Amino acid sequence: MSKVLIVIRYLAHAALSSYGVVVVCFFVEMILGSAVGPQNRFLDYFFYGPTFFIPVVTGLALGYLFGRNLPRWSARLLFAIPLVLALNEIWSDVRFGLPGASILANIRDNYLGTSCGATECLSELVFTAPLFSSVAYAVGSEISSIMRRRANKV
Repeated sequence: MSKVLIVIRYLAHAALSSYGVVVVCFFVEMILGSAVGPQNRFLDYFFYGPTFFIPVVTGLALGYLFGRNLPRWSARLLFAIPLVLALNEIWSDVRFGLPGASILANIRDNYLGTSCGATECLSELVFTAPLFSSVAYAVGSEISSIMRRRANKV
């Protein structure tokens, strides 16, 4: 396989493992939210901060289904792009944050917690959820390839 195709395949899996999972979760949450009716951010606890449960489970499942044929280095580096984006955003928050504000509390609230304001919660959606889902996708891919190798040995 040519190097260009390997890079394209890696980028496709990186996009699916991070922002593809977030888009799927976003639409599922919208559908569930309209079915449940008015809710006080109840679904957000499962889809986004502080648990990120649904993106992680979705990432594991998609990694298991689609990531089994990825080269090992590619599967293990799927989280690199979302990690760089998240670190860049955290660095800009630290560098250009409000004077006198606690940096650790700001990071916890905006990227991991439930105490974020309206626009700050977007950091969980845009940076943290893709990072966690891509790590889960990589783990699912690794589990799938290990199981496939074991099945081929028998």
